[in-house]
Amino acid sequence: MRRLWVGLLFGLFGCGYSSEMLVPAGRTIAVPIFRFAMPRDNEPDEMDYVFRHEVVFDLTRVVIDEILTRTEYNIAREDDADLILRGEVLEFEERVITKDELNRTLESQVRVLVRVRITRRRSDRVVKEFYVGDNAEFVVGRGETVDSATSESLSDLAEKLVDRMYRDF
Repeated sequence: MRRLWVGLLFGLFGCGYSSEMLVPAGRTIAVPIFRFAMPRDNEPDEMDYVFRHEVVFDLTRVVIDEILTRTEYNIAREDDADLILRGEVLEFEERVITKDELNRTLESQVRVLVRVRITRRRSDRVVKEFYVGDNAEFVVGRGETVDSATSESLSDLAEKLVDRMYRDF
């Protein structure tokens, strides 16, 4: 009876991992540099642009690393790949959570939201499209910074992105 319940639980909820590939015919995937979607009605200042520019490079790098580590895909150039994963950062912001009596930031949060579209290179047909986001908090008193929170958030986001590549197939 106990085996029946355990089998039923795994059958209903699964273990969260799958060896099923995103697209059986796809062996290679290209991951161009993620783009940053800027609001049309306000232009960022130069410092803001540079900061966000670095985020898309870092995010692209951690997504590629996650794909290489956790999937059977090989990374290829766009012209040679079976699939193309394009990402667009829709939101990247730092939110102050707590300030002290002198108005100094004690705790803050980095939030990232990305839209992902995976297409077949030859037909340009969309195979999958989804959104993925992450938040990372940091406490100034512990020596944490917006950079360390950004790095943590991007790594977590890349992990979630690869998880979503396999979901619903």
